[in-house]
Formats: sequence, structure tokens, C-alpha cells
Amino acid sequence: MEKKGVPMAVIIVPSCHFRDRKARISRSLCSTTIERLEKTASIADRHELKNAPIVVTGRVVHGGDRLSSLMLLFLEKNFPELRHRSLIEGSGVGIFSEAELVTAMLPEDEKLVIVSSWWYFLPGRIIWESFASIKGQKIELVPTPRTTLFSLLFYIAYGFVVHASYLLGREKQLADFLTKRQQTRKFNFRFKGC
Repeated sequence: MEKKGVPMAVIIVPSCHFRDRKARISRSLCSTTIERLEKTASIADRHELKNAPIVVTGRVVHGGDRLSSLMLLFLEKNFPELRHRSLIEGSGVGIFSEAELVTAMLPEDEKLVIVSSWWYFLPGRIIWESFASIKGQKIELVPTPRTTLFSLLFYIAYGFVVHASYLLGREKQLADFLTKRQQTRKFNFRFKGC
């Protein structure tokens, strides 16, 4: 993804949730995920992003549907101008594993443009920066505004725990603990945070 020695960019869109956990509605994205995808489409024509591949996370299942697959379908259906790009399903079951696996699959020195909710970056920024630095990748954060009180409070607390783990040199233990607990998301993702 490099052109004449100049690092290219990749747009990364972390998933949020399916629309409604109580109704068990499948084939629906939550409004936060939709907002992230719409923001992605709105920045995709920036000069340095003209042909950038788009990676979505969320290889988690609910009601037979994979969140990442629904995200790609949404982009293809609602933004046909993006169909010429590489649309890629990234792996991971939470912020730590998504950041680790997505940065690992991308070339060194790549620019990673991460489109997500501003509150996601409270814990997410340090995690993505840490994994990106291993391969010399640079990140740009593109926040979206949507939030709820629950999301705000949850991600403030989550951000505090993540930052404390980095300060104490315990981020690997926290990453392993959370990723292990989040593995069930691959088969039945029920967490609702927005």
C-alpha cells in the first residue's frame, strides 16, 4: 500500500454494536456504527485518502450475522463511490485485539486513519498508538460526536483503567484478560453500549 516510497493511508472503522439486543434484531447496525461509517464516507475523498482501503472491525456474530459484514454491506449499499476500494474485514473482539491484529496485518510505516466515536479514543488512542508504533505506523484520529451517558461513563472508566495499566506496565496482562473474556463475542455478541 505504498506508492513511490510514500506511506499510503488506510481508513479503519471500529465497530460498535448491533441495533437492539432486546429484540434480537439481526441485520441491523446501531446508530453509532452507522455514524462512523457515514463519517468514513465523508472523509474518503480527502486527497491522501482517495484510494485508501477501508478496514472494518467487528468479526462478532449475533443472530447469524457478523457485524463487520453488515458494515461492509452498508458501505457498499449507501456509498457506491467506495465500491472500487478494497473493503476489508479486520479481526479482533475488543479494542486491544482489534488494534493488535489490524496493525499487524498492515504494512510498516502506514498511516492509519481511525474513525470512531470520540469516547472510544479515551482508552483506544493509547492502545492503537502502542500497537502502531511497533511497525512504525502513524495514526490519525477522526472522532464522531454521538454518545450516550452510559457510553461516556463506561469509556471514562475504561480509559482510566487502560491508562493506569500502561503507567504500571501491566497493559499486556490487561489485554490478555480482556481479550480472553471477549472471545465469546465471536459466537454471540450481546453487549450494548450505545
